[in-house]
Amino acid sequence: AIGVAKDYHYARYLLAKLYVREELFEQAEVELDEARKLDPKDLYTQNLLADLMLKQGRTADAHRVLEGIPETESDRHTLYHRARLWMREGRKDEAKKLLRTLMRGTERDEMYEEMRKLLG
Repeated sequence: AIGVAKDYHYARYLLAKLYVREELFEQAEVELDEARKLDPKDLYTQNLLADLMLKQGRTADAHRVLEGIPETESDRHTLYHRARLWMREGRKDEAKKLLRTLMRGTERDEMYEEMRKLLG
């Protein structure tokens, strides 16, 4: 049998990321649950879980995940998902303000283009 090393969470995270990309959401959530068991505070895992839940329309679940990430540990992805959540919750002005702040000084990558779409 193979022992479980703490860094195996990253393999689970990567597999979940592939599942999300292919819209295999149930499988993605299983892998993210396993990744969280191995490293409950991993920011990448939390962000991907929030993204998965938002893609499924599970606003309350996404809210819980994002609320569990301390402001001091939030990164660009966390804030982007928070803005998406706020849009769904009807907090459009707050979301747009956050998106504009995130876009300042940011390279024009895939997330930048997604933020532009959200701003309309």
